[in-house]
Amino acid sequence: MGLETQRIVLRTPSPEDDDTFISFFSDPMTMQHLPVFLSKPWDRARMAARREANEGQELLGRARNFTVLLRHGNKDLGLEVIGQAGYRSLWMEESPKRGEMGLILGHAYHGRGLVWDVHLVLLTFGFEVLGLEMVEWVTSEGNEGMRTVLRKIGCTDVGVLVEDGSDPLWGTQVKYTLHSYDWAKSKMRLRERVDRWVTKTQHKSEDVGSA
Repeated sequence: MGLETQRIVLRTPSPEDDDTFISFFSDPMTMQHLPVFLSKPWDRARMAARREANEGQELLGRARNFTVLLRHGNKDLGLEVIGQAGYRSLWMEESPKRGEMGLILGHAYHGRGLVWDVHLVLLTFGFEVLGLEMVEWVTSEGNEGMRTVLRKIGCTDVGVLVEDGSDPLWGTQVKYTLHSYDWAKSKMRLRERVDRWVTKTQHKSEDVGSA
């Protein structure tokens, strides 16, 4: 499986993505559960510095980051930047071999089921290509949308993270995990969700076309 589904593509971030990400990272709705990113204004210099820092972590084998692109209509038509996703941290030398997944989609793209596509692609990549033994997520306690997604995937709710003196702007965080021995069942759940949304989107397009 490539880093794509019928609806999305994941590719390496590039400087051409920066302006779109500035708009996402400056949007209170998109960053509702990540208020720390709104603490300082975003400009091209700051976004470029963030991208370059991520690239440095990738060179060390400590992360894998991707730009999320939305296909428009036929697979050969245009692609639109709609978010960022990937393994913000990787611990490949530890046992269990694990990674922490992160995902930010522009608010305008919420509610389309794209989160299922992104998780299917990234978890397939993590477990079947990188050979991870466990994937973990850290999300806001109040981010019920993401928490519901993780529960439906079959992830384990580890609980609230203990305060460690980190930036209070992160708010209260909760952790979820998924082990490689549970991946087969979770993959089936994700495929079902992705297929369901593809069918739903196709029916909607047909209804618009016949209007």
